[in-house]
Amino acid sequence: MRAPWHFQLHGTQKSKRKYSNRAHLFFTKGLFSFRATPEQLERSVKLVRLKSSGGRAKSRFNFLQKLDPFHSKYPMKIRFRRRKQPRLAVLRLDGVLDESGEDPIPRRVVTALEEAKDIHARALLVRINSPGGTVGATQEIYDAISHFREEAKVPVVASMGEVAASGGVYVAMAAERVLANAGTITGSIGVIIQSRNLSQLLNKVGVEMEVVKSGQFKDTLTFFRGITAEERNMLQELINDSYEQFVEAVAKGRKLEPDKVRAFADGRVMTGRQALQHGLIDELGSFERAVEVVKGMANLTEEPQLVEIGRTRKPWYERLTRRFLGQLEWNTTMARLRGIPLYLMPR
Repeated sequence: MRAPWHFQLHGTQKSKRKYSNRAHLFFTKGLFSFRATPEQLERSVKLVRLKSSGGRAKSRFNFLQKLDPFHSKYPMKIRFRRRKQPRLAVLRLDGVLDESGEDPIPRRVVTALEEAKDIHARALLVRINSPGGTVGATQEIYDAISHFREEAKVPVVASMGEVAASGGVYVAMAAERVLANAGTITGSIGVIIQSRNLSQLLNKVGVEMEVVKSGQFKDTLTFFRGITAEERNMLQELINDSYEQFVEAVAKGRKLEPDKVRAFADGRVMTGRQALQHGLIDELGSFERAVEVVKGMANLTEEPQLVEIGRTRKPWYERLTRRFLGQLEWNTTMARLRGIPLYLMPR
């Protein structure tokens, strides 16, 4: 604590006689800002304690200081210096990685990474618990984390939770080191397109669809007919290109040869222990172990402050709904994704 003022106390008669001349000399020489009685000092100490407690107490401190005749004449200007802990930013990616809703995940990630810069985070820990998502959203998150890693020049570690498959793996490849539990469900590297052919059902109920289109492939994947051979070839080329982008990201992030990645990037789902054997992750470990790893990479000798970034407080009714209808919401989301072209999800 630093304060631009000091106290000279007047105590017993004996101490007054002994130090009165010296105290007066110090006061006149400017070594003391003012002299105070023990009662005035006691009130000052209470105000200092009130000031240091922070929050609303600071306003009360200012109010009481104005009411006190002594401190209204000699106002206290106090600054408290607290040792700052190094901050470690934690970014949680939960659920399906897509751009639906009022606050799409890619946008939230970009905002969160800006927050990590503002708080001068010494490292970034990405906690992934996701079965995947759409290609576009996944690549945006991957690019945002990669850009942050290059610009901020801080260690980035990915920690896989219960599930980190397909798009969850893609995002993890932006980190320097990747950890997973032995039983984490991961892998499923690949891209898939699905559609439904309801033509036979519609014919039974007498529904016939008439289509006018500008090009041969404009109504590809429509529900009202099957796909043609030309459409299948076109879609396969699309899938292959997206798949190669996925393989390149894994090869770059894990420092593996693309052919070695293709050997296990056939859509298979694997455990964390199997992923370690393939070189998809660096080591087995929990979230706490990931914190220790990132501390070592950032050369932190003291315990860091974990700051969760990008977390928005949901309304109470939404939190209640998610708690009781979580599984229903998950099933609805999965059903919706089944009809979205190009997504990185296990089947």
